[in-house]
Amino acid sequence: MALYSNFCATLARYAPRQMRFLLAFSGGLDSTALLLLFAQFKRQHPHIQLRAVHIHHGLSPQADAWAEHCQSVCKQLSVPLILERVHVNSQNIEAHARVARYATFRRLCLPNEYLVTAHHAQDQSETFLLALKRGSGLQGLSAMPVLKLCDEMVHFRPLLTQTRDSLLAFVQAHNVAWVEDESNTDTRFDRNFLRHTVLPPLRQRWRQIDRMIAQSAELCAQQHTLLCELLQPHFTPHFNPDDGSFATAPLSTLSPALQQALLRHWLAYFLPTPPSQKQLAAVLESVVGAKCDACPQVSIGEMVVRRFQGRLYLTPHFAPTRHWQGWLQDRQSLTLPDGLGQLMLIQGTLRWNDRTFSLPVVTDRVQVRFDYSGKVRLRPNTCNTDIKKLWQKWAIPPWQRTRTPLIFIDDKLIAALGVFNVQI
Repeated sequence: MALYSNFCATLARYAPRQMRFLLAFSGGLDSTALLLLFAQFKRQHPHIQLRAVHIHHGLSPQADAWAEHCQSVCKQLSVPLILERVHVNSQNIEAHARVARYATFRRLCLPNEYLVTAHHAQDQSETFLLALKRGSGLQGLSAMPVLKLCDEMVHFRPLLTQTRDSLLAFVQAHNVAWVEDESNTDTRFDRNFLRHTVLPPLRQRWRQIDRMIAQSAELCAQQHTLLCELLQPHFTPHFNPDDGSFATAPLSTLSPALQQALLRHWLAYFLPTPPSQKQLAAVLESVVGAKCDACPQVSIGEMVVRRFQGRLYLTPHFAPTRHWQGWLQDRQSLTLPDGLGQLMLIQGTLRWNDRTFSLPVVTDRVQVRFDYSGKVRLRPNTCNTDIKKLWQKWAIPPWQRTRTPLIFIDDKLIAALGVFNVQI
C-alpha cells in the first residue's frame, strides 16, 4: 500500500541508520497503524529493535481494558510492551496528562533509541491552530517537526504527512481492532473542539486545508531556522553555556523587535513551548528594565526569569527554606528540603550529593540551616563581616543564598557549603 511505501521513505530520509525505536502505543487507530507499519518493517529488517509503551492514565473506566487490548495486540505482533501507570492532576487534565506521558517516555527511552509517536497531518493542523490561538510566533507556528531532539531524547513522527483516512484504510485492511477513547469527543478540550467543530467545515470548503496548513508550518520552521542563524552574532558573545545566563547590557542598544527576538532565542534553549508576547514584554519591562540594585523576577510557566549582576537566569520555582533546620550526627544522612539532596557527616567531612567538603573542625554533630543574617568572622585575626557582603563578594545570586546549607556548631556558623569555611 502507498502508506507503507511512504512510511519506508520517511524512515530512509530521517532515520536511515537508526536501529532502536520506542513506540507510544495508546491502542487507538493512529498508534495501531504506527505499530502495524513498524511490525511489517521489522519483518523485512529484523536487525532493528522495537519496543512499545502504553501509558495507563487511569482516567477512564475503560483504562484497564485498553491496557489488556494493547498487550494482546503487541503479543500477536511479537513486539515487547511496557505498561506504565501515571497519576494525572484533576485540574487541566489535558496538559497534565501530556506532561506525565512525556516524562515517562524520557525516563524509558534508552540511549540511541528514538521515541516514535503517531501524529499525522490532521494533528499537525490542530497543533498549528492551537499555536495561533495562543498568539505564538514563528517557533510556535512551526508546529510539529518530523524529527526533534528534546531533553536528549529524539522524538520521531514518521506519519506527520499522512492523512487519518490513509491510516484507517491500512488498519482495516489488516483487520486489527483498536480502542476508542471517549474523551476524544469531549469538546471542552481545545484540541477536540478544533477536531470536531472548527476543522470539519474548513475541510469541507477547502479540501487541501491540511496540506496548506502543513506548508505554512514548514515555512514558519524555515524562517525560524533562518532567524536563529541571523541572531547568533548578537547572541553567542553574551550567552554563558555553563550556567545558561545571558547578559542584559547589549539589549539596551538594540531595537525592541531585536530585543524580543534575542529573549525568545535564549528562552528556547530551556522552555518546551515558546513564551507569549505578554510574558516577553514582562521580562523586558520588569526584569531587564528594573533598577540596578533590584532582584526582579517574572514567572513563565514552571520557570522563573531572574536577574543578577547584569545577567538573566532561568530557574525553577523554589520552595521556601528559611525556616527549615535539622541536626546531623556523625555517619548519618540528612534529607535537605526542596530536592536539595542528601547531606552526610563523616569525621569532620560533609558529603553533599556528589561533592565533599572539609569542615574547619572535627565534630560528631552539626546543625544545618538555610537562614542567617548576622556577621561572620572568617579568620581569628579579622573583623566581623556581614554575611550579605560575603554573598556579594563571591557573587552568589540571592535565590541561591537560601539554598546553600549553612553549618552550625554550638549555634556558631562555621561553613556555607561550597562558599566559605570559618577558621577556628
